[in-house]
Order: sequence, then C-alpha cells, then structure tokens
Amino acid sequence: MTVTLNSGEIIDVRTSTSLAGCSTDVTPVLLGHLRNDIATLADTKALVLTGSVQGETWIGSASWRDYESAWCVIFDEGHGAFREGDSFRLASGLVLRAAPAFRWLENDETSLLPLRQGDDLCLDETGQVIGVDAWNGR
Repeated sequence: MTVTLNSGEIIDVRTSTSLAGCSTDVTPVLLGHLRNDIATLADTKALVLTGSVQGETWIGSASWRDYESAWCVIFDEGHGAFREGDSFRLASGLVLRAAPAFRWLENDETSLLPLRQGDDLCLDETGQVIGVDAWNGR
C-alpha cells in the first residue's frame, strides 16, 4: 500500500506476509493502527507520521476526533506510554514531545501514569502531544 503525504512524499508501506503466516519485510507501525484504507484516512483528517531509524522507514497514524479537536490514539493491550521529561515514550519506542499547550483532558492524572490499554493520547498537526486522558486508573 502507498500513502501520499501532504508534502507530496509517497511512502510505500510494506505489509507482506510469508506463507507460514509470519510477517516479513514489514514497515514498523509505531503509533495507532494501519488499515487497508489508510490512504483514504490520510485524505480525511487522519494524521500520518513517518520517520526512519537506521534507514528503515516507520509509520504511525491517529484518527481525527471532533469532540477533542485533535488526532487521538487509544492504546490497545500491550501498548501505552510513560512521561519522560517533556515527552511521552511509547511502548513501541516512539518518543513524542508534549506541546507547550499540553493539558490533561480531565483532571491532572499524573498519578495514573504510565498510560495503558484504553488510555487516550491526542496530538496536534505536528505530532506533538496536546492532551492525555488516562482511563485505566478510574
């Protein structure tokens, strides 16, 4: 599958699977979920982040959430993030900086960190964290 970014750059997302059912030569997904319609999502307010580590391209995505006016990811089982200075380090290894206007979506939920399954992480158009809602501790 290919994804065309606003910059015009085209990313080839490898999703091949071997006959044994094991994924091989797959583009790492460090944020959110990739679906077969990611190119359509990118055109309809989905946020797509890309980068590379040692020459290998990675990709991530977050869906637009109208009621938060932000792109948000809800962590699945085994995923999450912890606060590291002015950033959030995701279980995938991706580090996202907290925006200057960062806020907790409810009350200050610092005591509920790290973020876990069911918690929300919301981003601005540059990929900075602008809001977090920690559901797991309630």
